[in-house]
Amino acid sequence: MSGTRLGSVIPGSLVRVSGIAQRSTRGGLVLTARDSGVELLAAASSHVPPPVAAPLPPRFHLTPNTVGWHRALQRMGIGAYNSLTWRGGEPLPAPPTRGCWLLPASDLAALAIARQREQLAALGWRLLTCAPRLVSALSNKLRFRELAASRGLLAHLPRHFLTPADATFPCVLKAAVGEFGRHVHILRTREEAELRWD
Repeated sequence: MSGTRLGSVIPGSLVRVSGIAQRSTRGGLVLTARDSGVELLAAASSHVPPPVAAPLPPRFHLTPNTVGWHRALQRMGIGAYNSLTWRGGEPLPAPPTRGCWLLPASDLAALAIARQREQLAALGWRLLTCAPRLVSALSNKLRFRELAASRGLLAHLPRHFLTPADATFPCVLKAAVGEFGRHVHILRTREEAELRWD
């Protein structure tokens, strides 16, 4: 027997559920029960915001903060922040707490962390990085493909076309270097590909 959808609950309401509480696709709480197993104990007013939890101590810092993820990371409730402006070089950022993870939010930040990993670790940052040469190869789509080929891993990558004549459509055209969807085009025809291919 499938469950019955009973409706949405205003955030901050107190409920007792003998069914299943789930998140809707829009993030709200949706209650589902086999029988009438939901009892509303106290309804929150729709104009009163739910209480805001105190910020958690920093466990993760993503840098630089130009990607605008700070609010979304805070809502995750895991002590993740995107408020550092550091992009590499001196002065190095001090960790807010010893053992806080420093994570890159861009290819350039990943390379900066790789190049200065010893100094950053000495300050107390926890890092997930590797040799700068490898980080650089991973941020360049052509060099990444060459690296995958040298390790016999091309079968795990999307199909690659060298010219518009080789391509099947629709396909995606990406610059070798770029992030966050910049210089990415969906090509639907060979004619469109020939106009954009360089």
